[in-house]
Amino acid sequence: MVVYEPREDSFLIVDAAKKRVFGDVLEIGVGSGYVSKEMSRLDSVKKIVGVDINPKAIEYAKKNNSDKKIEYIESNLFENVSDEFDFIVCNPPYLPDEDFSDPALFGGKKGYEYIERMIPLSLSHLKDSGELILLFSSLTNKVEVDRIVEKNMLQSELLEEKYIGSFETLYVYSIRKRKELIQLKKLGVEPVFFRKGKRGFIFTGSYEGKKVGIKIKNTHAETDSIYNEVNMLKKVNELCVGPKLLWSNEDIVVYEFFEGVSIGDWIVDKNKDKVIDVLREVFDELRILDINKLDKKEMSHPHKHVLVSDKGNICLIDYERCRLSDNLSNVTGFCQFVTSSHFGESLKKKGIIIDKEEIIKLSKEYKKDYSDEAYHKLIKLIKNS
Repeated sequence: MVVYEPREDSFLIVDAAKKRVFGDVLEIGVGSGYVSKEMSRLDSVKKIVGVDINPKAIEYAKKNNSDKKIEYIESNLFENVSDEFDFIVCNPPYLPDEDFSDPALFGGKKGYEYIERMIPLSLSHLKDSGELILLFSSLTNKVEVDRIVEKNMLQSELLEEKYIGSFETLYVYSIRKRKELIQLKKLGVEPVFFRKGKRGFIFTGSYEGKKVGIKIKNTHAETDSIYNEVNMLKKVNELCVGPKLLWSNEDIVVYEFFEGVSIGDWIVDKNKDKVIDVLREVFDELRILDINKLDKKEMSHPHKHVLVSDKGNICLIDYERCRLSDNLSNVTGFCQFVTSSHFGESLKKKGIIIDKEEIIKLSKEYKKDYSDEAYHKLIKLIKNS
């Protein structure tokens, strides 16, 4: 392996780092030692540890800079590192390459694989108040780097941006732990990314011996949905509806994880009787919400909102848009869904044929006063389909 000599990217990350670093600093991928050498000139920096997987790079860096502040260690990322640092500085291999021919330059087939591996490993070596200063290129795929940051419950700030040539831009990010990550660690929860929603991020973890779902807000979303989600979960839990709320604050919702799949996927291999039983159960829980004037929203397209377990138990999830209302669309919205072209066709394959005109008529009757009588007519139609 060749030693990575200082280039345009080295100069850029040094410019960014020298404006910020202090205390104890770790450089991942020390290369020639140029970045560590420049940072060691700062009075604010007490100690630097420079690591590299390439023994020739470690030898070269030691030879060209013997500052007592710097300790050089041969290490594959953090394997031989044990301390926590105020700053981690990394100018990684970030270019895409099919053959990964030079590990000092190429970060993997798509360019971001090294970063994807390095970032989560960095967290146990970064103080809660610390920063990861990371350089990468537009050729790395900035969208993917942003995704990696988000899925590790981190937040980024663009420090530097520089165009080099016609086709490439260099970026330097400051990456910090989100306060939600720090709070969860204090609870003993190690969050694992699950999926991204429109208004929040969903993680899983273990809390008090239970598998939990964890929702935090998307900082790019226009509205803060966490406050409403917590309040609505408290209300629906009193009605024995929804996942059980276990812990919350203004930034985080922690609830009991429900093992299930979307209702559209669940019905694929189930018989007619089981499907009708589940539809009835969903309608009954939506009826409870209607009675209590809680409008869940989104029930006309509830693909991600109605989960069903292997045993046929159901759970209505996601209450970030739920509101107290006199104009309710829970039962009536689900009526639209069961007669929609895609789901309705799936029901037909099970021998369940719901008269669309009749259910529209009964839905309108139900909407007038949400009476028990009108609801029972709807359910009777479903049972007899």
